[in-house]
Amino acid sequence: MALIHTLTILIRLAALFSYVNHRLLKLPMTIGLMAVALGFSLTLLALGKLSFGVEAEAQRFIGAIDFNEALMHGMLGFLLFAGALHVKLDELAGFIAAFFPSSVIKGLLAAIGVILILKQIPHIVGHDPDPEGEMAFFQPDFETTFSELIRMFGDFQLGASIIGLVSIALLVLWNSWKPLKESLFPAPLAVVLFGVGCSLWFEQLGDPWLIKPSHFVQVPVTSDMAELFQLLPRPDF
Repeated sequence: MALIHTLTILIRLAALFSYVNHRLLKLPMTIGLMAVALGFSLTLLALGKLSFGVEAEAQRFIGAIDFNEALMHGMLGFLLFAGALHVKLDELAGFIAAFFPSSVIKGLLAAIGVILILKQIPHIVGHDPDPEGEMAFFQPDFETTFSELIRMFGDFQLGASIIGLVSIALLVLWNSWKPLKESLFPAPLAVVLFGVGCSLWFEQLGDPWLIKPSHFVQVPVTSDMAELFQLLPRPDF
């Protein structure tokens, strides 16, 4: 039996036994869980003696479990994680704050914000030689973050620039004008609809307004559900 299946069954049984203890026995969690598990085991033994056939099935199930792998490589990690949940976060935050003053945290967040803004400015005007999401100062296209800002002035894409700049202005206006800010229509959705509409319009106008396919997000197209599920990432246990 695979480790993930073993862990799933053990966790579900523990949750079921905990619920029975909470609703009926009301014992301390550890004692109640052990008592319900013991009662469940005795019930299986009694049913086996009465020729219900569950004893052999239970033995087959237990024999298929590698307890060393399940407990040491599986449940131990869950127990450590559960123990970490009992840490008082307010005290931990105070302890960490003694080593990292608020000015350092604010400076770090400001630096991250500046990096994100500098990296996104070329993409707003359609200058995309540096891959979206690439955050290194020395870029794969042999430019730096600052030199890319200079190069973008010679590579303006008119359609992409209009959509990018108007979208930013629309977001700022939406949060500044009270009727729009209090409306039920969210600003990000308005920006997406504006971008889609302009893209379709620019496609009819042609050059120089046309936004080239390389500036669009490439979404995989599937022909059936099987191909769709193949695209979904799966955990590597």
